[in-house]
Amino acid sequence: MIKAIRKKTFVIAVSTVCLIVLMVIPFEITVVPEWKLRVVDQTGQGLKGNRVRESWSHYTLETQSHEEEQLSDANGYVQFPRRTIRTNIITWAAKFAARIVNVHSSFGPSASAHYLGEYTLASDQPWYEPGRPLASEIVVWRPK
Repeated sequence: MIKAIRKKTFVIAVSTVCLIVLMVIPFEITVVPEWKLRVVDQTGQGLKGNRVRESWSHYTLETQSHEEEQLSDANGYVQFPRRTIRTNIITWAAKFAARIVNVHSSFGPSASAHYLGEYTLASDQPWYEPGRPLASEIVVWRPK
């Protein structure tokens, strides 16, 4: 009888320690995948040397956003790397619970790309959220 109780106590103790360890081990979350955009004019020609700014944040886990600017290459491309954040289950749960209290809070990852060049934007600024495909172009109106 005592052996059975000790065995059960041991199993519960080991299970509890494993659960706690799993809850504090950090894991990586993708905020926005790698994003390749092309700045093109109304005819589809790539435009070199135009500034594009990527802004991203995981609203559940962060209180501030991040930004990076790049210039489009000779073919009009900019490529932003995958953006990630590290957290653990305890931190995620605590921050999620804190956000629920504030009815004006946003949740989850979000990103956008902003054209900062000299031409007039002809399309909406590209934006991303999970489940939505990444835009591949920013179309601008260039005077002929």
